[in-house]
Amino acid sequence: PGCLSQPSLHQHLRKLEIDWADPCPVLDVLPLDSPTWSNLVNLTHLNLERADLNQAAVDLILDRLPRLELLRVQRVDDMTESRRDAPCCWRDLSAKWLSTSALAFLPLRGLTTLTADYGAWPCHYDNPEPEDEEEQEEQLRLVAQAAANMASSPGAREAVLKETSHGIPWFPSSQPERMFYALSPLKPYMQPDMYLVVNGADMDASLVRALGVSIGSGLTCLEFFKCTLQPCMWGAVWDCLPALEHLSLVKSGGAVQVADVVTFCAQAPRKLVLWVGGWTEEQLHDAEQQLRASVATAAGHSHAEPMHPLVDLRRIVRAG
Repeated sequence: PGCLSQPSLHQHLRKLEIDWADPCPVLDVLPLDSPTWSNLVNLTHLNLERADLNQAAVDLILDRLPRLELLRVQRVDDMTESRRDAPCCWRDLSAKWLSTSALAFLPLRGLTTLTADYGAWPCHYDNPEPEDEEEQEEQLRLVAQAAANMASSPGAREAVLKETSHGIPWFPSSQPERMFYALSPLKPYMQPDMYLVVNGADMDASLVRALGVSIGSGLTCLEFFKCTLQPCMWGAVWDCLPALEHLSLVKSGGAVQVADVVTFCAQAPRKLVLWVGGWTEEQLHDAEQQLRASVATAAGHSHAEPMHPLVDLRRIVRAG
């Protein structure tokens, strides 16, 4: 970077790529007081693929590089103040990882291309789960701001549309349905056949209803991972998720009861593949037998009918 301080570069430098061995904060390489910044004012393309940006670094780039259109970095995190409406010429932003705060506060609106190697999505499994209610509320506000900011950006909308799966790693302890509604601005840009993983929720009828209203009415593939499944949930799945084709129950809190599954399957108004984790072959066979008997009883037959024609019941072998 020392050679970049030559005054002769001021008028001519348009594209710049700087590489170094290990990822580190960009201000460690180009400090705030570095004379280099004054020579970068006409940059349109900046590639710092191993650079980590925080609030100060983002502010510096916005202030010193007013003509910048393309930015490549390693990571953007630790943003504390919104710059979503900051004047800039950004059209193409690429990073390996964009935190929830980055997606909430960066100026995304003018982007035509947004690339995040670890997913452009407001909820990150890499983020530590909020420890108390106050932190939950703050993180939930960030998720809502990130979803709204992304929905305003053509590049971010396209990035969401390209994703084949999304996850929701945590829910607020008070009114957990608010997490689904926080993500609702992105609903129009989610693939119809995307795979959604809901993690650690206490799934009851109201939460399934909120999922359907907010982001899930067109959802075809859903996984409840380490979720507690309340008895009232089952009927709501049929009523509130009309497009659902695949449902996986993985490492559920407490055993998935055969009776609940049988009742759920017997009420099926349409086709569904149901994967159940934690079951033995005997439990699966028992469920199949009960379901056949249930179908026979409903049809008024005394003999066992074939498996319910609308339900394909399967066991997840990998789940414990």
